[in-house]
Amino acid sequence: MLLRDRILSLLVPDTTGPMRYALDMRTFWFSHYLSTGLRTSSGILLIALAALALLPPGWAMAAAFGAAALALVDQLGPLRYKRRELGVSLLLNTLAALWVGMLTPWPLAQAASMVLLTFGSALLLLYGNRAMPVQFAMLLAMTLSVEHIGQKADPLATCASFFLGGLCYFVYALSVAWWQRHRLKQQVLAECLFELARYFDIKSGFYERSADIEQQFTRLIRQQVVLADRQQAARDLVLQPLQGPQDARLIQIHLGMLDVYEQVLSTHTDYRALHQHFGQSDIMLFLRDLIAKATRDVEAVAFAVTRGLPSESPVTYVAEQRAIAFELHLMEQGEYSVPVSDDVFLLLRSTYYKILDTITRIKQMHAATHSSPEQLPAIDMTLFVSRPRIDWNLLQHNLNLQSPIFRYALRISLAMVAALLLVQALPYKAHAYWIMLTIVIIMKPSYSMTRDRRRQRMLGTVLGCIVAAVVLQVVQGTLPLLLVLYLSLMVSSTFVQLRYVYTATAATLTVLVLLHLTTSQGGPGLVMERLMDTALGVLIATVFAYVFPNWERQALPGLLQRLFDGARRYLRESHALLLGDVTQDEAYRLSRKQFLNEIAGVNAALLRMLDEPRVRQRGISEINRLLVRTYLMTSHVAALRMLLRRQPWLQRQADYRQQMQESMVLTHALVEEARTILCVSEDSCAPVQVLELPGTDQQGTADGMLPVPETPQPEGERLPHATHEVHNVLEHRIRALREDAADLVEQSRRVKAVLSPE
Repeated sequence: MLLRDRILSLLVPDTTGPMRYALDMRTFWFSHYLSTGLRTSSGILLIALAALALLPPGWAMAAAFGAAALALVDQLGPLRYKRRELGVSLLLNTLAALWVGMLTPWPLAQAASMVLLTFGSALLLLYGNRAMPVQFAMLLAMTLSVEHIGQKADPLATCASFFLGGLCYFVYALSVAWWQRHRLKQQVLAECLFELARYFDIKSGFYERSADIEQQFTRLIRQQVVLADRQQAARDLVLQPLQGPQDARLIQIHLGMLDVYEQVLSTHTDYRALHQHFGQSDIMLFLRDLIAKATRDVEAVAFAVTRGLPSESPVTYVAEQRAIAFELHLMEQGEYSVPVSDDVFLLLRSTYYKILDTITRIKQMHAATHSSPEQLPAIDMTLFVSRPRIDWNLLQHNLNLQSPIFRYALRISLAMVAALLLVQALPYKAHAYWIMLTIVIIMKPSYSMTRDRRRQRMLGTVLGCIVAAVVLQVVQGTLPLLLVLYLSLMVSSTFVQLRYVYTATAATLTVLVLLHLTTSQGGPGLVMERLMDTALGVLIATVFAYVFPNWERQALPGLLQRLFDGARRYLRESHALLLGDVTQDEAYRLSRKQFLNEIAGVNAALLRMLDEPRVRQRGISEINRLLVRTYLMTSHVAALRMLLRRQPWLQRQADYRQQMQESMVLTHALVEEARTILCVSEDSCAPVQVLELPGTDQQGTADGMLPVPETPQPEGERLPHATHEVHNVLEHRIRALREDAADLVEQSRRVKAVLSPE
């Protein structure tokens, strides 16, 4: 039963999880995943057919492989990144294929060069995730050259054809990317909006009567990992120089989405207090339904954006608003079924008004899809766009066993040595390079990624062999098989980031059909050889996954240090903004983005740790609770900022400034204490400049509450209605910020205890 469930989990799409945007048939047809699959498969097939028409069969095959290798690097990103990545990959692929192919007469030298190339390509991962396809393409070119370049009569001419095929794909990919540049922006922004809707959906679960608050926070932070990744992808594409009113509209929608996100971030409240007092009340269900409708509302914007159409709200909130307003009226009049204290009543009403503000911002996002703005906000958008660069010092600093990437390079190189030795011992050698290719595909920098790719690759290969056996038996004729080849290429490219088991199945079908078309092979013997080679590659990759391993526990201290560094920057920028010392919020937004990315990085490491052997798992629950506290800090600061945006008169009050200053200084000091507890080296433990409380003659009241400000509240402010409510809401949020910061210190001590060396 357990094995069956695991297999089904790999095969059946989960349309309720983080990837449901791409796996839901309503949106799959409009997603960038499908368009990428169509683009890459069409390019490879067109270049292959053109090569077959113009070149000898061997050279044509090399040209097709050159295009296929470069297509692996044709990933999502701005045109300038794509140009650089494709150009570098084309050069590296050609050099790797030429080097290995020309050394065919000298097997020992060829084997040594393959090991060196494997090691060098692995070091490319020092430059981030975008370098991973470049590394894989280089290794693919290397392994293909053993069979399809080095064995030819004229390896130099065959390698030239390989380069020509890659060059043709280079021109094709850049041309299509330029032609579809606006369409791609729509698709990526729509996916980000859909993940934001998923975030709303999880938020609504906090108001379920049987809600597990800790579990909901865990789900929320995990969704934050996905959302942070999609937001950065959207920034990189959307926040580019304007090329027309359509781009301006997308930027306006993107900025509106960020406002909605900040607003919903501020809606965090004391859910336990609400459940304690209203757990069995209908008002909790009304709040849940209100956010559930907001989820559908955001999805409607996403659907419209991906189709390039104006959006309209598919829901009405009137029923829930009237029901909640009636319940609040009963509480205010003292006629509610149970007694409700003033503090709890204000907490409930404040939460309700924040949700209404979120709905208002969603309506503004709908409006942004109807027209292009005449003028965009005067902010430097390039600050929020990722700028990958080549730093040669990074390579020098990672040539040691403390570097996870260096250890990975050693690990995969040793696995390649084992594969080369095994190939020499096999009774068959026609397609033994499949073993090396399997190792290249499966072995990843982390154990969890290797384990996940291993099971998907093995299952996909088995399914692909079964499908290929049926197809080659039923489908006859070159043209139908070319259609099968095109469809398998498309599926392989489409699902590489969504369901790798589909990609592995389609890739196996592609190889077997291609061999049948080019060499007239494809019988049961070839299928069994494919299965045997894949199994051997999986076995080698599994064994060497334990050689120089990178356990997540080793990386967590460094990730936590970066987390607290991000928290300090965020608090410093928030401090200036909340006191009104700055008017522009660019630095605040940038520090918040970086801080949330650090939270996402630690959480991703925890998720990977769950796939590691149980003996290697440390502090999962403790670090998860620490992440919840850091996330709550962002929520409290966002709530304070939203309050000040509605009540700007507060910043003119000396007593407010005094208490806000004291709170931010205290919070910063607590975060610094937590950072010191988890420091991993003397440099990381070095004292830093902390926020200081300037001398002032203003003093707070004895109980710490702010007095009523002398400046009258402006007319028309909706939240809250009375000045004393402003103070109560402010006091509640500041107190929660202090308490969570203090709990962060305690959680840091617990994490330190479980991560300490035994």
